[in-house]
Amino acid sequence: MKNIFVLVGALLFSAMGLADNDGCHIHIRHGLQVTPESMRVMSADVPVYQIGAGGHLSIHGEAVELSPEQRKLAAQYTGDMAALIHQWIDLVSDAMAVSQSSLEQAFAHAFGEKSVVVEKSGRVLARAREHLEKVAYSRDGVYILDAEKYNNLDRDLDKGFEKDLDVVLASLRAVLVELIGAMTSDEGSFEENMEAFGERMELMGTEMQVMGDSLGTMRDVLCEQVQAVQKLEQKVVKAIPELAQYPVFER
Repeated sequence: MKNIFVLVGALLFSAMGLADNDGCHIHIRHGLQVTPESMRVMSADVPVYQIGAGGHLSIHGEAVELSPEQRKLAAQYTGDMAALIHQWIDLVSDAMAVSQSSLEQAFAHAFGEKSVVVEKSGRVLARAREHLEKVAYSRDGVYILDAEKYNNLDRDLDKGFEKDLDVVLASLRAVLVELIGAMTSDEGSFEENMEAFGERMELMGTEMQVMGDSLGTMRDVLCEQVQAVQKLEQKVVKAIPELAQYPVFER
């Protein structure tokens, strides 16, 4: 039973943002609008600098002259950042879809397909997914990373989310009550009741593991890619000191 609660906790932390554990620290300082050829770094929806095609740079609308080597590095930075945000969008979408299906199936095994907990668990993940998809998304061919949405995920999850989550957790606690009931039930033998209960919990645990693995993969891949971009960002800042005060990912 403890593993089930741990998995649900991991799910919810992952849904609300990338947890700071296992060496994964993702802090977004500036927003981003990027394509494979151009990039805008944003502060409160205002562009602070732009890298155009060929690595040409402007800061607050003023062109900055760069050497060919600097332009090449800036163009690489742009391409890598676009690839990262594209991957971020795909990973979140895929992981949340798998997680929603797995969680609903897990609770359906334990409580029945038409139970309140199945409905509420679906709502919990749907709300989390809605907020996550506002952090990184594409629009008209541009990949967008919203720093404010990312940094305020906890705040933006509304009271409806909390109420649905309370129902889900209450239903999970009810599993313990069911276990006690199975031990004292007059219907069937103790061994039969425990076997039936164990089968339901095993099915539930399998689905929860699928969900946990999906979210864990999402986090690990994103962490690895963000860390690679951070290293490139440091190289860019060293080569182009004017960009030192505008990091996208803060270490």
